[in-house]
Amino acid sequence: MRGEMAPACGSEHWGLFCAYTGPSRPRRPESFQVSLVRRPPTMPALAPRNHLLASLAPADLARWRPHLTPAALSPGQVLQTPGRTAGDVYFPETALLSLQHRSATGAATDVALVGHDGMVGLTTAMLDNGGPCAAVVCSPGVAWRLGAREFHAELARGQAVLHLMLRYTQALTAQMAQTALCARHHDPAQQLGRWLLLGLDRLEGQPRGFSAALVAPLRGLSAGRAQAAMQHLQAAGAITCERDEITVLRRDLLEQQVCECHRIIQRENERLLS
Repeated sequence: MRGEMAPACGSEHWGLFCAYTGPSRPRRPESFQVSLVRRPPTMPALAPRNHLLASLAPADLARWRPHLTPAALSPGQVLQTPGRTAGDVYFPETALLSLQHRSATGAATDVALVGHDGMVGLTTAMLDNGGPCAAVVCSPGVAWRLGAREFHAELARGQAVLHLMLRYTQALTAQMAQTALCARHHDPAQQLGRWLLLGLDRLEGQPRGFSAALVAPLRGLSAGRAQAAMQHLQAAGAITCERDEITVLRRDLLEQQVCECHRIIQRENERLLS
């Protein structure tokens, strides 16, 4: 069974589709595929939508322009591999990426989501060595690509760019820390709600859709516990779940069902990057 595109949604109506791709009766949540359907991606234009690029001083952005190239990103595409130095850095415009830590057996845990709020490849470009995370595209779209060498030169050129990137690093670290706390102390329904809200935040106002291979907070749960988490949010009127499809109907009701983690992450983003 495959998820199908939904009709265009209003500002308060988002469609997240969970398509089951395994045997006739799923036994583990790894079998689900989630999609938030909006409109097909289009190539971005400068002035950029990406918050970090938009925060650059006009003179800095003008100097970057000749080196920025648009890149179309596909679901599952790996932009950063643990232990390998990045050749390029990416500033998402309409794509959503997941930063993942992976075990020796290959099991992946999402530690942060990156959309138009940030970038991928920052630490490896700054330190010129491989970082611990993989960066995987979980929503198709476009991003601005900049060579790591040019990016490193811009960091060395002036304090304003360096300070902006350090503030983003702090915001990303806060998201990782809060995600770890949430995974340890909060129930699956709260984790699922947080994940949905963070994804919506990082795609806010963008006329496009995304497809992720997994619902990250449900990894490792039994099918019964995963279903219970979705049913809890459905009973609250925040989502519907029919035939393996999840639709977020009321963001305000979803926010009432989640823990404080989403609010803390967004508050830190605003404090550091607004």
